[in-house]
Amino acid sequence: ETQRIDRIVQQFLEYARPPRLAPERVDLDALVGDAAGRARSRAESRGVRVEVAAPGAGTAVVDPAQLRQALDNLVRNAIDATPEGGQVSLCARREGGGHAIEVRDTGRGIEPDHLPRIFDLYFTTKADGTGVGLAVTQQIVTAHGGTIEVDSRPGAGTTMTVRLPGGEEGERG
Repeated sequence: ETQRIDRIVQQFLEYARPPRLAPERVDLDALVGDAAGRARSRAESRGVRVEVAAPGAGTAVVDPAQLRQALDNLVRNAIDATPEGGQVSLCARREGGGHAIEVRDTGRGIEPDHLPRIFDLYFTTKADGTGVGLAVTQQIVTAHGGTIEVDSRPGAGTTMTVRLPGGEEGERG
């Protein structure tokens, strides 16, 4: 219980303080692979497979700690939404002049009336959720000059796509 409360307080503080980026050139293949690796024990304990496809995603100038946190939030939500026997997939690729990172699950999907609110601070549908994780994730992605898109169908799963700019725009950080 103490760890849960500490996590809530930490997430709130992270949201309250806009992220200060410390950008550096990062191998997105490795970053996405690490996110999957960190999530595997949680996924296995729930009977969920984690797959990674990130060949050739290349490098991007991002704050690796911040982007890692955003990916961890997305992957944790995907695992929590996926029933036993399901799958969570992480995919990173070059796209246009930038990069896209997808977190896709075979879970229950998001109800259409909840979609407009999922990035709102304190909005949650989880009994033990805080409603801070996706708000922080969106804040981190926006600070990088990126966007996050949601494609979800009830009963068919959800795909969260983080789009990051490339080139000079992405290097501004």
